[in-house]
Amino acid sequence: MAETGMTGAAVRTQIIGTTQMHTHNIRLANPDDPFARAIAQISSKRKKTEEDRREMARLEWHGGLYTELGMAYTPDLMEQEGIQLVIPQHNLKRCYKETAKATRRGRTIDRALNPLFPDAALVLPLQYGPVDANGNLMGVPDGKGGKIAPMHTRTLEDLRLIPGYSDITMVTVSGRVPRCRPTFFPWAQTADWLVFPSLLDLREFKDITGMAGLIEGFNDNRINGAGRFVVEFSVWDGARWNADLDKALITDDLMSLTLSVKGEL
Repeated sequence: MAETGMTGAAVRTQIIGTTQMHTHNIRLANPDDPFARAIAQISSKRKKTEEDRREMARLEWHGGLYTELGMAYTPDLMEQEGIQLVIPQHNLKRCYKETAKATRRGRTIDRALNPLFPDAALVLPLQYGPVDANGNLMGVPDGKGGKIAPMHTRTLEDLRLIPGYSDITMVTVSGRVPRCRPTFFPWAQTADWLVFPSLLDLREFKDITGMAGLIEGFNDNRINGAGRFVVEFSVWDGARWNADLDKALITDDLMSLTLSVKGEL
């Protein structure tokens, strides 16, 4: 890519959970989604057995996940080995945007903040306490100077059965009904961004990310305090990630900027 005339900087935000994070994939709002159809077959029963309620919770939990397979993750894959959990990067951008609205900067986030690697933005690995899909040690900071210990599960159904990874909450849907959500703690996520400093000052962006962890939260059930986090904020200095914002490489050669970061990954 030739020089664009608009300068950009590469920024990395690693958010580290301080409260439980609940996920709720919007796919469940689509009545034609395979999980939604399977749930509807049970929920339409006038009289539900205990087994029916357990199966609904199981389908809601799996349908609420984000996986590397996207919409191709279907009920017949719930016990398949090696499927990785992810979080779309746009979920995190929306978190920052909602926070920025408090200072009337929401539209600025829309324009000035973009994934550094758009091809990977839908499948950012979710680092959770424990594991990656292969059972490798993640080494994620726990926010208190320690590390999250690994725990290997072969399938997502294995994970669901571990105490602490499910939350059943009463919600209002034509009356109060129980809903099952995937729950994670500890958890973390790392995202790399292309930021245009002429539109959004890097220090202002750092302040927004820190505020987001305190007042907005990430993903579902934020109103009850879920999804709160702290942020490790760094900039690319041309050779490495650096916590000193004054060291940021700011350039109009955005392709070279991206390639230099890729060489570090």
